Amino acid sequence: MEYIKDRHFYFLVVILGAVFVVNFIKISSIMQYFPLHSFTDGTGYIGRLTLLIKYGYHGFAPNWYNGFIVLKHYAPGWFFFTLPIYWLTKNVLISTFISMLVSYIFSLIFFILLGKTFKLSIIKSISFFLLFYLSPTAFVNFFILGRPPELLAITIFILGFVLIYKVKTWNTRNLILFFLFFSLLSLQQQGVTILFTFLVAGLLLTLTWQKRFYIVLGMLGAMLLSSFWWIPFLDYKGTGVELITGIGLDNFISIGSLITLIFLVSFYFYWNGRHRNKRDLLFFSPILVIAVLYLTRIVAFMPFFNKIWPNSYNLFFSFLTIFFILRTNFQPNIRKIITMGLYIIPLLFLLIPVIYPVQSFEYNDVDKETLSIFKDVNDRMLIVYTNDTSISTRSLVAYATLHHNVTTPDGWGEFSVSKDLFKKVESAKYIENKSCADIQKSFDELEIKQIVGLSNACTILSDCGYIYKIKKENVCLFQSTIDYKKVYNING
Repeated sequence: MEYIKDRHFYFLVVILGAVFVVNFIKISSIMQYFPLHSFTDGTGYIGRLTLLIKYGYHGFAPNWYNGFIVLKHYAPGWFFFTLPIYWLTKNVLISTFISMLVSYIFSLIFFILLGKTFKLSIIKSISFFLLFYLSPTAFVNFFILGRPPELLAITIFILGFVLIYKVKTWNTRNLILFFLFFSLLSLQQQGVTILFTFLVAGLLLTLTWQKRFYIVLGMLGAMLLSSFWWIPFLDYKGTGVELITGIGLDNFISIGSLITLIFLVSFYFYWNGRHRNKRDLLFFSPILVIAVLYLTRIVAFMPFFNKIWPNSYNLFFSFLTIFFILRTNFQPNIRKIITMGLYIIPLLFLLIPVIYPVQSFEYNDVDKETLSIFKDVNDRMLIVYTNDTSISTRSLVAYATLHHNVTTPDGWGEFSVSKDLFKKVESAKYIENKSCADIQKSFDELEIKQIVGLSNACTILSDCGYIYKIKKENVCLFQSTIDYKKVYNING
């Protein structure tokens, strides 16, 4: 048995490297254009970063949700990381892009460090980087949805994996490194942090009781250090956080199921190729348990675990799967199959940008017209839409917050908003097939003063007697006052 030869990775690196660069250049347009049609999760982070800059950490922001505490219910790691970049650039969009660029650069460095630590060549380390970040889950997460906090969390996770899996002697120096690392990770995206703790649990199974005590003490110290954010976060009763369900039974058969199965198979070959090493089995056993629970969707019934998005599980298992494959001594027949795959996989990866095309963020005429309406918004507003609307209302809220400091009972996402308010706003925004009385009742309950109508919503609101302040072809701005003469055809 032997490892896969380096020469078989060159084709993969050339093809996937080109795919990565081309798509990263596309999203670099965020430095000039606020995303409207994709990168929709990213617009929420941009909006929160805007409010952090304006009101400060845990400051009161009146702009969204009738007022809320900034970042009370979201991990602050990426925001703290990006804030100093903003102080240098004075531009939120440029700062967001730079934060992603720096995360990718450090990820590549950490993958090379991982390769050096586990005796992988440079070409295999770069292949690891590209295979992971161009895997379907990572590609959608970071190029399509735009999730820089999770990108930063994964970057830090890579370093932590090297630390806890490779270190065998837990002296004072390594214990201090672990404490500093876990303190940093505990500020990041919750899903990645929770899953990483299961690797730590596996580590504890391989140590003496004395070393376990020191590791647990370090974790508790790190959690105490980061308690300024997670203790307030746990106070989410009655908020939209209760509505979040990451894992359900509706996605029992999914890409995540396939990834988890491949993970389990790859671990078997890795473990078997290492002569069924007892330490490896102990180290990865908690992760194997989580994999089975995720595969069977039992996690859907487990608190906290059912709030971790499937993408986080998929990223986690994808990383470990690639690691196992690169580090496995395969039998000749299996090695031949995997070697052929190294030439076929890059061609299959070319389909990912076709299935999930990354589009530059430049504006079309409808986009420009829609964005132009917000300069005339000067009171508490709500954006309403119908089935023919093509632009995300959440992204528009984030844009209007960044550039026009709007105030709205709406916001981006469920975090920090009361459940009742969230449901009312979501209902009020969608006005297709609603009676004028129901529309007006929703606006009155939310104390709306101005309404931005998208596309066919303009006609519906006009027919209900709302008074135009600005009327354009694809967007309009109404005052919340109804012209009852128009509604009831009263003359004079």
